[in-house]
Amino acid sequence: DATASTLDLPTTVTFDYNNETVTENVTWDTTTFVVNKIGKQKIYGTLSNDSYKVNELSIEIDVLPYTFSLNEETNEYTITKYYGSAREVIIPSVFNDMPIVVIGGSAFRKCSSLTSIVIPNSVTSIKYRAFQDCTSMTSILLPSSIISIEEVSFSGCSSLMDVYYNGTIEDW
Repeated sequence: DATASTLDLPTTVTFDYNNETVTENVTWDTTTFVVNKIGKQKIYGTLSNDSYKVNELSIEIDVLPYTFSLNEETNEYTITKYYGSAREVIIPSVFNDMPIVVIGGSAFRKCSSLTSIVIPNSVTSIKYRAFQDCTSMTSILLPSSIISIEEVSFSGCSSLMDVYYNGTIEDW
Protein backbone atom coordinates (compact mmCIF):
# COMPACT_ATOMS: atom_id res chain seq x y z
CA ASP A 1 0.00 0.00 0.00
CA ALA A 2 1.08 3.55 -0.63
CA THR A 3 1.70 5.18 2.74
CA ALA A 4 3.44 8.38 3.71
CA SER A 5 6.46 6.39 4.84
CA THR A 6 6.76 4.52 1.53
CA LEU A 7 6.77 7.63 -0.65
CA ASP A 8 10.06 8.18 -2.44
CA LEU A 9 10.36 11.94 -2.05
CA PRO A 10 13.50 13.94 -2.86
CA THR A 11 15.56 15.04 0.13
CA THR A 12 16.99 18.08 -1.66
CA VAL A 13 15.78 20.61 -4.19
CA THR A 14 17.80 22.68 -6.62
CA PHE A 15 16.59 26.08 -7.76
CA ASP A 16 17.79 29.43 -9.06
CA TYR A 17 17.86 32.25 -6.50
CA ASN A 18 19.23 35.71 -7.31
CA ASN A 19 20.99 34.36 -10.43
CA GLU A 20 22.64 31.59 -8.41
CA THR A 21 21.91 27.85 -8.46
CA VAL A 22 21.19 26.64 -4.93
CA THR A 23 20.65 23.13 -3.53
CA GLU A 24 18.91 22.88 -0.15
CA ASN A 25 17.50 20.14 2.05
CA VAL A 26 13.73 19.89 2.08
CA THR A 27 11.27 18.47 4.59
CA TRP A 28 7.93 17.27 3.22
CA ASP A 29 4.69 17.54 5.17
CA THR A 30 3.13 14.15 4.44
CA THR A 31 0.27 14.60 6.93
CA THR A 32 -2.01 15.62 4.06
CA PHE A 33 -1.26 12.44 2.09
CA VAL A 34 -4.30 10.16 1.97
CA VAL A 35 -3.43 6.45 1.87
CA ASN A 36 -4.80 4.72 -1.26
CA LYS A 37 -6.56 7.86 -2.51
CA ILE A 38 -6.29 7.35 -6.24
CA GLY A 39 -5.26 10.27 -8.41
CA LYS A 40 -3.11 13.34 -7.97
CA GLN A 41 -2.16 14.55 -4.50
CA LYS A 42 -0.08 17.60 -3.66
CA ILE A 43 2.46 17.52 -0.85
CA TYR A 44 4.07 20.70 0.47
CA GLY A 45 7.63 21.14 1.63
CA THR A 46 9.78 23.55 3.57
CA LEU A 47 13.44 24.33 3.05
CA SER A 48 15.91 23.72 5.85
CA ASN A 49 17.23 27.24 5.31
CA ASP A 50 14.31 29.65 5.68
CA SER A 51 16.24 32.66 4.42
CA TYR A 52 15.12 31.85 0.84
CA LYS A 53 11.81 33.39 -0.09
CA VAL A 54 9.99 30.64 -1.98
CA ASN A 55 6.29 31.19 -2.74
CA GLU A 56 5.38 27.53 -2.72
CA LEU A 57 7.37 24.35 -2.57
CA SER A 58 5.27 21.34 -3.53
CA ILE A 59 5.37 18.06 -5.35
CA GLU A 60 2.47 16.35 -7.09
CA ILE A 61 2.13 12.60 -6.72
CA ASP A 62 -0.08 10.52 -8.97
CA VAL A 63 -1.32 7.59 -6.91
CA LEU A 64 -2.21 4.61 -9.09
CA PRO A 65 -5.01 2.22 -8.13
CA TYR A 66 -2.55 -0.68 -7.90
CA THR A 67 0.16 -2.03 -5.67
CA PHE A 68 3.11 -3.74 -7.33
CA SER A 69 5.80 -6.22 -6.45
CA LEU A 70 9.15 -6.03 -8.26
CA ASN A 71 11.07 -9.17 -9.19
CA GLU A 72 14.57 -7.74 -8.87
CA GLU A 73 16.16 -10.63 -10.79
CA THR A 74 14.09 -10.04 -13.92
CA ASN A 75 13.17 -6.36 -13.41
CA GLU A 76 9.51 -7.20 -13.96
CA TYR A 77 6.44 -6.24 -11.98
CA THR A 78 3.44 -8.13 -10.63
CA ILE A 79 0.20 -6.33 -9.85
CA THR A 80 -0.55 -7.50 -6.32
CA LYS A 81 -3.72 -5.51 -5.55
CA TYR A 82 -6.19 -3.23 -7.31
CA TYR A 83 -7.82 -0.50 -5.18
CA GLY A 84 -9.83 1.26 -7.83
CA SER A 85 -13.54 1.45 -8.41
CA ALA A 86 -13.54 2.04 -12.18
CA ARG A 87 -16.00 0.10 -14.29
CA GLU A 88 -13.59 -0.23 -17.21
CA VAL A 89 -9.90 -0.88 -16.54
CA ILE A 90 -6.98 -0.89 -18.95
CA ILE A 91 -4.02 -2.35 -17.11
CA PRO A 92 -0.77 -0.47 -17.85
CA SER A 93 2.01 -2.41 -19.58
CA VAL A 94 4.84 -0.71 -17.66
CA PHE A 95 5.52 0.77 -14.24
CA ASN A 96 8.73 2.67 -13.46
CA ASP A 97 9.93 1.85 -16.99
CA MET A 98 9.74 -1.92 -16.33
CA PRO A 99 7.15 -4.33 -17.72
CA ILE A 100 4.14 -5.59 -15.80
CA VAL A 101 4.14 -9.32 -16.55
CA VAL A 102 1.95 -10.94 -13.88
CA ILE A 103 -1.49 -10.29 -12.46
CA GLY A 104 -1.08 -11.64 -8.97
CA GLY A 105 -3.29 -13.98 -7.00
CA SER A 106 -6.51 -12.29 -5.85
CA ALA A 107 -5.28 -8.95 -7.26
CA PHE A 108 -8.73 -7.96 -8.58
CA ARG A 109 -10.76 -10.39 -6.46
CA LYS A 110 -14.23 -9.14 -5.53
CA CYS A 111 -13.96 -5.90 -7.53
CA SER A 112 -17.72 -5.60 -7.81
CA SER A 113 -17.67 -2.39 -9.90
CA LEU A 114 -15.43 -3.86 -12.63
CA THR A 115 -17.32 -4.54 -15.88
CA SER A 116 -14.50 -4.90 -18.40
CA ILE A 117 -10.74 -5.25 -18.38
CA VAL A 118 -8.03 -5.02 -21.03
CA ILE A 119 -4.79 -6.82 -20.23
CA PRO A 120 -1.66 -5.55 -22.04
CA ASN A 121 0.70 -7.62 -24.20
CA SER A 122 3.36 -7.44 -21.49
CA VAL A 123 1.36 -9.79 -19.22
CA THR A 124 2.27 -13.47 -19.47
CA SER A 125 0.58 -14.91 -16.38
CA ILE A 126 -2.69 -14.59 -14.48
CA LYS A 127 -2.43 -16.10 -11.02
CA TYR A 128 -4.83 -18.03 -8.77
CA ARG A 129 -8.09 -16.18 -8.04
CA ALA A 130 -6.87 -13.03 -9.81
CA PHE A 131 -10.38 -11.99 -10.89
CA GLN A 132 -12.49 -14.29 -8.73
CA ASP A 133 -15.96 -13.00 -7.83
CA CYS A 134 -15.84 -9.93 -10.08
CA THR A 135 -19.59 -10.36 -10.43
CA SER A 136 -20.18 -7.36 -12.72
CA MET A 137 -17.41 -8.18 -15.21
CA THR A 138 -18.95 -8.80 -18.63
CA SER A 139 -15.87 -8.81 -20.89
CA ILE A 140 -12.13 -9.32 -20.88
CA LEU A 141 -9.44 -8.94 -23.53
CA LEU A 142 -6.58 -11.43 -23.19
CA PRO A 143 -3.33 -10.68 -25.04
CA SER A 144 -1.47 -13.23 -27.16
CA SER A 145 1.40 -12.99 -24.66
CA ILE A 146 -0.54 -15.00 -22.04
CA ILE A 147 1.29 -18.24 -21.22
CA SER A 148 -0.61 -19.33 -18.12
CA ILE A 149 -3.95 -18.74 -16.45
CA GLU A 150 -4.12 -20.45 -13.07
CA GLU A 151 -7.21 -22.22 -11.78
CA VAL A 152 -10.24 -20.32 -10.49
CA SER A 153 -8.85 -17.06 -11.90
CA PHE A 154 -12.30 -16.18 -13.21
CA SER A 155 -14.58 -18.28 -10.99
CA GLY A 156 -17.60 -16.43 -9.68
CA CYS A 157 -17.55 -13.96 -12.59
CA SER A 158 -21.24 -14.66 -13.12
CA SER A 159 -21.77 -11.85 -15.67
CA LEU A 160 -18.76 -12.71 -17.86
CA MET A 161 -20.10 -13.20 -21.36
CA ASP A 162 -17.32 -12.08 -23.73
CA VAL A 163 -13.71 -13.29 -23.58
CA TYR A 164 -11.60 -11.91 -26.40
CA TYR A 165 -8.23 -13.37 -27.24
CA ASN A 166 -5.81 -11.12 -29.11
CA GLY A 167 -3.84 -13.94 -30.72
CA THR A 168 -4.15 -16.85 -33.09
CA ILE A 169 -5.28 -20.41 -32.46
CA GLU A 170 -1.64 -21.43 -32.79
CA ASP A 171 -0.65 -18.96 -30.07
CA TRP A 172 -3.27 -20.39 -27.73
